[in-house]
Amino acid sequence: MAQLLRLVSHPVTTRSLLKSCNVLPAVLGNTSYESRRQFFGKLRRVDGTDVKESEIRLPDEIEHATGLEKLLLLAEEKGIDDPFCSKPRHRGPGTKEQPNLVPSFEDKRLIGCLCEEDATHLNYMWVHMSEPKRCECGYYFKAVAA
Repeated sequence: MAQLLRLVSHPVTTRSLLKSCNVLPAVLGNTSYESRRQFFGKLRRVDGTDVKESEIRLPDEIEHATGLEKLLLLAEEKGIDDPFCSKPRHRGPGTKEQPNLVPSFEDKRLIGCLCEEDATHLNYMWVHMSEPKRCECGYYFKAVAA
């Protein structure tokens, strides 16, 4: 019966075929698990014995995750899209009076500056909380508490 349903795709033909096979028409509109079970019957092994349904289900994604993955999922659930401040930031004015502020959990942070748009490398430098640091391109950066 299931093979016939796969072959026939037109709804009118499918309905008439199901009516000729004495299948309840109420099952057609509903796609829930119970209606599918009602339509196809119990799951059976090749030898004809019934398959017993288990009460054990897979845990939730957050319950299953561990370590860094779990921290990321919990942060995402709270609405924090960058929990470790690792996404790239765009430069602001970058003057000595208004440096680009870089969040840091320590008193210094290693950053990479893409000085030109078509550059193929980053200029890395240590930025401290005490004073702004100037990059080779002329922009200033300063670490602030995250």
